[in-house]
Amino acid sequence: MKLKAKEKFVIIIIAIYTFIFNGAAIYAAGKGGSKVAEFVTLGAGARPLALGGAYTAVTGDIFSVYYNPAGAADLKESNIAFMYNRLAQSISHSNITFGFPSKKKKHYYAASIIIGKYGDEPVTVYPEYNNGSAKTNENFDGSDLMLMLTYAFLNVDDVRFGFNFKYISQSIYNYNANALALDAGVIYKIFSFADIAAVIKNIGTRFKYTKTDEELPMQIRGGLTLKFIDDLLLNGELIYSKDEELDMVAAAEYKILKNFALRGAFNTVNDAGSGLTFGVGFNADNFAVDYAYEDYGDFSSAHKMSMNFKFGVDKKVKGKESLLKLKLFTDKKSKETIQEAVEDYIKDGYRNFQEGKYLNAMLSFKEAVQLDENNINARLWLAYSFVKLGDRIRAIQEYKKVLILDPSNINARQALKILGD
Repeated sequence: MKLKAKEKFVIIIIAIYTFIFNGAAIYAAGKGGSKVAEFVTLGAGARPLALGGAYTAVTGDIFSVYYNPAGAADLKESNIAFMYNRLAQSISHSNITFGFPSKKKKHYYAASIIIGKYGDEPVTVYPEYNNGSAKTNENFDGSDLMLMLTYAFLNVDDVRFGFNFKYISQSIYNYNANALALDAGVIYKIFSFADIAAVIKNIGTRFKYTKTDEELPMQIRGGLTLKFIDDLLLNGELIYSKDEELDMVAAAEYKILKNFALRGAFNTVNDAGSGLTFGVGFNADNFAVDYAYEDYGDFSSAHKMSMNFKFGVDKKVKGKESLLKLKLFTDKKSKETIQEAVEDYIKDGYRNFQEGKYLNAMLSFKEAVQLDENNINARLWLAYSFVKLGDRIRAIQEYKKVLILDPSNINARQALKILGD
């Protein structure tokens, strides 16, 4: 029996999950020692943290690089993002991430830095060595540092891949240690409304503070994202951490208005608090600001804020988002500029279609439709691309939109009959 492309990739993803989780057990059995640099598992971005970190299968957000580098593969613009994470006690972490796409938007690159600080603590000693007192006049502090480079890409079969390359350093009192590590992740769209993903994190060298080697907190994550309607996002996640029980996260995000979102999640990772996280967010065309709250029980609570700026829109369509939103620049010159961009996208899509690169073709035709909603040729090719990708529902939707624009369109009518609608 010959398998369809989508069935093949479902089998591949299942195999990846099996390999990763069984490999994790073997890895755990063969390694010893305690874990250090736990800060690398904290994540970043107030939106994903409000969702309890259930972000392994989420795409199109620069903060996804901290959870699954494959999530950056869908980004088509440059991003710069900041976050301040106020944790329990006097611990804080801040990060900055900058990312940009390749010229043809098929690859994405990012660089990130995380800096953590711990409050001053008094140095204590054995009383018998300090005139019977454990107290001294000295204080010590600690700091964390992670430098990370990300590479992500989207292949023709709608599978996203990504890799993080990390330098990790931690200092406590007069001791310092560092290590190199790798993350590798994959995301696959199994249906038009569902993505599944897997990632293995912090595979690398070991820390050495003194004479004892200590390992990084290796983590395996599997995630599912569902989006049945535009305003509701449902995420689920399984997390394996070495020497710990399997954890889970269930999360939801709901847009109450076009630009505002409410978020909440429950996780079994946070043993100190209730496991509940909450958050809100505001998202404009090129700017987003988010807030997240997490309870840590007796250790107080954590407040997290982040911002993200998008820039560097495709030069062919400079000012595209403003044109789409406000319908400005209706003079002849602007109309010609938009039409030229539409034709460029259609030509690019047709070329990819002829080469069998149906996903890239679909993305080009989609860009053309976003610029010119009434372009029947672009919509027909977009629908045909969905057919080739096995996405019957979206194909039918596009053919119906063609008939709204042109009720007598023979191609759309015949296609709907073939698709059984």
